Amino acid sequence: MVPFGSEFGLNKFGKEAMMPSPDFHYSGLSREQLSEKQEILQRIFDKYFPGQKEKSFFKSGYIFFPEFNKRVANGSDFRDEYDRVAKPLYFQLPDRYSNKVTEAKEILSSEYKIHLMPKSEYTPFIIEQLLSGIKSDPELRDVISQIKIINDDKKIRKEIMPTIVIYAKLGKLNAQIALDKICRRLGKYRGIGLGQTPRYNQKVNDLIYYAQSGGDWKNDYVGALEALGKSIDDNNPIFDKDFIHFKGDYKLKIPLGE
Repeated sequence: MVPFGSEFGLNKFGKEAMMPSPDFHYSGLSREQLSEKQEILQRIFDKYFPGQKEKSFFKSGYIFFPEFNKRVANGSDFRDEYDRVAKPLYFQLPDRYSNKVTEAKEILSSEYKIHLMPKSEYTPFIIEQLLSGIKSDPELRDVISQIKIINDDKKIRKEIMPTIVIYAKLGKLNAQIALDKICRRLGKYRGIGLGQTPRYNQKVNDLIYYAQSGGDWKNDYVGALEALGKSIDDNNPIFDKDFIHFKGDYKLKIPLGE
């Protein structure tokens, strides 16, 4: 363990933070070596949550840990509700679908995700710190639904994709509690962050970011506007100009010291 020097700075308490040992074996695994990467992450999960019947699984480029809590909207699985209401058509023609727009905005705006962007050799360490915090803090565990980790953060993309995604339970309050506690737990490790902001994200520090609603859906919405010859800057009635938040009181407070 090597203390942070001037390259990394001091933590928010003015004390030297300790730099964890990098895991170059993990960071050197290719996307084709998914099973080995998944085994490493599963062992970390099992260390803090032993005896789980459900194991991690791979989907859409990410390794998912089992759910901690369900995400429920209108009494149904959020993913089902998302598929039902996340239609750009409703927002392209808001006057025609005014009742749908209101419902869709209510559901879609309830989703927040906290994103962690460590350098790849520190991903196992950050996952361990995160799971340790969830294990030891019942309030944090209560406001988190699920965690997923990208399989290949070295793949070249047109967009910057998040490395670690933490799905908060639905609603701004749950997301704020999760963000506060994750910053308190991980903020001192900002020096091992990539400093790369994922698409449609609010930066907290070089390691921690957050987003409201889904990036894929926002891309679909932008594409639908462009197909109609509309600019996303022309009085967009749905999102703030940076497309991070819906218009309204949705911004989370960045914890002091971050």
